[in-house]
Amino acid sequence: MKRLSEPLILGDKTYYKYLIVWEDILGDSSIAEYNVFTNMKVATIHTEAYIFKKDNRYVHSFASYQNENGDIAFGDRNVYPRSVIKKIIRI
Repeated sequence: MKRLSEPLILGDKTYYKYLIVWEDILGDSSIAEYNVFTNMKVATIHTEAYIFKKDNRYVHSFASYQNENGDIAFGDRNVYPRSVIKKIIRI
């Protein structure tokens, strides 16, 4: 069994790392015939990140951070509508 990653502690908060599998839109501005257009699929994206917060509508994540002199900041941030998330797995 694979061991889970260590939690990240920043200030008085603990964050856990997850694999977020979600669907993103697929766009194409070129002209395409009917069969090509019919076969377009969304992109399934796999993102490894820490969950900042989540509620019934959204999941907020970050993948990088800084912690200098108690000043905490977050980078590589995303907010996902729950409707596009296919699964969330703690890693």
